[in-house]
Amino acid sequence: MSLGILAPLFTKALAHEFLRFVEGLSYLPKEQIIVEMDQTLNNLFMVHNGFNNFHNEPPHARLLYSYVPTTGNIPDQILSRYVKVLIMCSIGNGYGVSDGAYIYYKELLARFKEQQIIEFVKLLNDSDVKSRLQFSSCAKNYKRLANEFLPRVTNLALQSTLEMIVGSSEKKLSKLGNETEFKKHKSNIFFN
Repeated sequence: MSLGILAPLFTKALAHEFLRFVEGLSYLPKEQIIVEMDQTLNNLFMVHNGFNNFHNEPPHARLLYSYVPTTGNIPDQILSRYVKVLIMCSIGNGYGVSDGAYIYYKELLARFKEQQIIEFVKLLNDSDVKSRLQFSSCAKNYKRLANEFLPRVTNLALQSTLEMIVGSSEKKLSKLGNETEFKKHKSNIFFN
């Protein structure tokens, strides 16, 4: 293969590396962002659930951070996956949270808007999250996040749902999504 054929690929790789270096990956075309963020989320979730995750998570968290604009806008196609992976990594795994990665998680969580916070609430019906919330440290972190999100929401039904999360005991949090009162509050979010 001649060097002339490889030149455009090399140039494209250099441009991508430059965008990553200057934290400009969020300026890529939407379709490309969706594909690359999805792969990044898969890799982050894999290392989070793998051996030595406290050491292995930070580079993946940093890469994810570089795809998210300061507005926090995430393409709808990957929104629920984005919220789930970010929340799972942020609440930890029973042994704690990767300090090196949490600096990125904290910044990304600060960009959450009501749309992402609604996805956060929905996670109480996700089997992976419910399983994780059986660990008291994870439940405590989930409640802390709900409390941090409270001042940012204007939807009254969403506020009351977050208050239910904050007011729940750590032991009962993993079962909160199944409670009738919680389901009622959650369903009201979409009608206000």
